[in-house]
Amino acid sequence: MTKSVTLKLISLQCTFTDEIDGDEVFLKYLGKKIWPRGLYSSMKAGNKDMGIELKKIPIDEPLIIEVWDYDFFSKNDLLGKFTMVLDENHGSYQTMMIPTKTDDFASYTMVWEIM
Repeated sequence: MTKSVTLKLISLQCTFTDEIDGDEVFLKYLGKKIWPRGLYSSMKAGNKDMGIELKKIPIDEPLIIEVWDYDFFSKNDLLGKFTMVLDENHGSYQTMMIPTKTDDFASYTMVWEIM
């Protein structure tokens, strides 16, 4: 039986946005939107509290959370991905987003905790 943990997504920190007037961000895990409750969260430089718990996440396997930018008149854009490998060590961590394209300016960091 594979061991699992609960992953708490604490906050999303934006250093640089992809668009000049800010990004309309939402997150996906395993193809399903997990944050925010509405269509998107408007992001400029700074933090957004998340308070999301993902339960029964297998350890020692890559976990990928996608960062998307909501577009009103065209297809949504995948800005990048957070890739984490969880273990049984409880505590707080930070992971930087890996951009999808090399010419993207967006820079995000996820603060998370293994419970």
